[in-house]
Amino acid sequence: MADNMTPTDYRKINASLYDALSEGDDNKVCHICKTLPDGPLRKLTIHDDTVLHITSYHKRNKLVLQLLGMLPEDQPNILTVKNEAGKTILHSTATNNDTVEAAVEMLHRAPSLLAMTDNLGETPLFRAARYMASPRFSIFSKRK
Repeated sequence: MADNMTPTDYRKINASLYDALSEGDDNKVCHICKTLPDGPLRKLTIHDDTVLHITSYHKRNKLVLQLLGMLPEDQPNILTVKNEAGKTILHSTATNNDTVEAAVEMLHRAPSLLAMTDNLGETPLFRAARYMASPRFSIFSKRK
């Protein structure tokens, strides 16, 4: 938490971010992230999910790419942040096929993400394979 920010301020900002994500207001999410020292790597949940984790979970490819664009490309280690379960943003992206472009950009910037394991020892590739085998995964659902 920033030195000059009270716990109430911190919660208000997180609530605004979460509301903007839930409402699909990409411009507001980006605007808020630009004002924060940690930007899209802001921890947003009690489980230490960052804005990028949540955006990836919600299959928001375009927004993930915009948020990645706010981060310096010459610091790949900043993308290796993990949540409480040890999952990286690539782990989050690996659960669906709607964020493939975002996953490519993440791997371009930080190739080490592919080999990182979560607290269960799972890599993003393992998660991708598991979710592809799941009947709820979109590549197996009928398209209209």
